[in-house]
Amino acid sequence: MSDKRRKYSNAEELALTTQVDGKCPVCGNYLFIEKKSKSYRAYELAHIFPLNPTLAEKAELKNEAPMHSDINHPDNLIPLCLACHGKFDKPRTAEEYRELAARKVALIRRSKQQGIQASYQLENDIQLVIRGLYTDGATAVSDLEYEPKSVKQKFDKTMPIPTQLK
Repeated sequence: MSDKRRKYSNAEELALTTQVDGKCPVCGNYLFIEKKSKSYRAYELAHIFPLNPTLAEKAELKNEAPMHSDINHPDNLIPLCLACHGKFDKPRTAEEYRELAARKVALIRRSKQQGIQASYQLENDIQLVIRGLYTDGATAVSDLEYEPKSVKQKFDKTMPIPTQLK
C-alpha cells in the first residue's frame, strides 16, 4: 500500500522555506525567482526519507532510520531547488540521505534555538536602554556628580518605598 502525498498549507511551506533561509540547502540557489515584479516558487518539497520507496530504495535505506514516524511530517521535508530535488531522488543513495538528514536535523535545532532566543526579551531590553542613554546625552553628562553617596541618598521621591527597600 502506498502513502499519499499530503497537501501542505501556505503557512507550512513558508515555515519550511524560512527554515532554509529561502535558499536550497544543497546548492545555495534561491528558492524563488522573480519575473515581471512577481515572485514564483522554484522549489519542490522533498521527502528526505522517501514517501513510497521503490524496492531498490528500500534495500539502499534498510539501515537508515526515517526522520519521523509520519513520512509526511514537516520534519521529513526540505525544500530543494528543482535541479537538486531531481538529483536527490534519482537515484537516492544512503549517503545522500544521511547528508540531507543531518542538514535537516541542524536546521530543526537552529529553529528551536531561534524560538528560545525570541522568547527572551533581553536583546530588546538592552536596545531600549542604549536608546535611552542617547536620548538626552548632553543633560545626562552635565548632571554627573563625582562625590560618593549612600544608596539611600541616590533615591528620589518618585521611587516607591517597596522598591527602595528591595
